[in-house]
Amino acid sequence: MKVVCRECGETIAVLVADTRRKEIKQDKEAVCEDCAISEEDVLEELSDLEHRQWMHWSKYVAENHDIPEELREKWEKNWKPYSDLSEDMKEKDRKWAKKALAVFKETSDGGDME
Repeated sequence: MKVVCRECGETIAVLVADTRRKEIKQDKEAVCEDCAISEEDVLEELSDLEHRQWMHWSKYVAENHDIPEELREKWEKNWKPYSDLSEDMKEKDRKWAKKALAVFKETSDGGDME
């Protein structure tokens, strides 16, 4: 039996059937090296999401609540895409993304997250 990448369909391995088993199922998580996403890539995607969530929240707060002008000005400087932030500011988003990634790792058992 062939094991194929779930992303591109490339053959990853060929398995020899175990005569004691009636069925060998395709591994739903099988991904070839070319299609695999590194943990670093996942961290950057989560960091971008964390930044977008912060922007949404901070804009809402700034528009709907009475906050000090200096705080609003500080926030406005960072109301831009994650990719345009300084490395120091990106690191603040990465801090929160790492926390989210840790939760995913702790709760994931390799199956569907339902």
